[in-house]
Amino acid sequence: MKKDTFTSFVAFRILLDAEYLGNVKVKNLLTQFESPEYILSKSPKELSAQGKLTPAVFESLVTIRKNIERLKVAAVKEWESMLKMNVKIVTYTSPEYPKALQNIYDSPLILYCLGDISLLSFPAIGIVGTRTPSNYGKKVTATLAIGAAENGLAVISGLALGIDTVAHKNTLEANGKTIAVLGSGIDKIYPPENRKLAADICEKGLILTEFGPNTKPDSGNFPRRNRIISGLSLGVVIVESGVKGGSMYTARFANDQNREVFAVPGNIDSLKSEGPNYLIQRGEAKLVKDINDICEELNLNFKKQGNSKEMPSDLNIFESTIVEKLSNEPVQIDNLAELTGFSTSECLVHLLSLEFRGIVRQLPGKNFILY
Repeated sequence: MKKDTFTSFVAFRILLDAEYLGNVKVKNLLTQFESPEYILSKSPKELSAQGKLTPAVFESLVTIRKNIERLKVAAVKEWESMLKMNVKIVTYTSPEYPKALQNIYDSPLILYCLGDISLLSFPAIGIVGTRTPSNYGKKVTATLAIGAAENGLAVISGLALGIDTVAHKNTLEANGKTIAVLGSGIDKIYPPENRKLAADICEKGLILTEFGPNTKPDSGNFPRRNRIISGLSLGVVIVESGVKGGSMYTARFANDQNREVFAVPGNIDSLKSEGPNYLIQRGEAKLVKDINDICEELNLNFKKQGNSKEMPSDLNIFESTIVEKLSNEPVQIDNLAELTGFSTSECLVHLLSLEFRGIVRQLPGKNFILY
């Protein structure tokens, strides 16, 4: 059931303001109660009678109850300020919320987005690494980012200096899609040197964060940001990093989330390659030389090659219309329905038939391409 984004945002914002509540505990409440709005509509005693509440959660809900009007005013004010900035808000119960993030531990319950939110369900790889890369690291990152763009993959990174910046810039220059995940509020672009890059990403890609407005880029925010980078990705590539570098957090999150982890091997005497080499040595990452290694491991094969493949002559009018709208670039099911004029359910029925015949392939996030 689709939830109104405004009411769900206000409810989630209020719940997350409680001292002892967070993403995990609120998600646990949602497994017992139908929505965040419902949780706030009942007294803690009524909720206790319907489900199981720990003492800490019960007390948090009591405190919320006492301050509900003040919390509502603050949440509405935040919503209005985001609208003025053209920020799109996606909540855990929104239809646009990415399925990939719903299945990770500690899913962010609110996403503040600037740009194309359809990219939340786009097939993507994460590319991360040190803020002080070598020329080798820059070259490999640029090659991987361009390769990803040419193969119809979005590139996700963290807008940091170094590897992140190279990944974002080269993806944009290759006319690809890129997503930047922040460790600060959407109104606090960090580092300031990347404000122009952030503006470019907003025009052609997506910037997002789980942190509310005015949140400063404190060091503790970046590991939390990294779990979103890996969570949205099919796999993550570690280019250059020290063994204790921030990118290693991303690798750990990716492994915990059952995402593929890739690492670029480097000079054994280079401190910048210690992290990737360590992951490869321990079998925690797959060695990659180029984008083909990644596509092969992820079982992806949608490199742009034009639409020269001859289609069977016995396609019905629905199938023919769908095939005409597809190419080697992924198209999300809702967009396909709009392009064809068919309903989503009609598209899915005929897409299934086309899949069985090896004409169409489905990618994560209900994206479709021609074989």
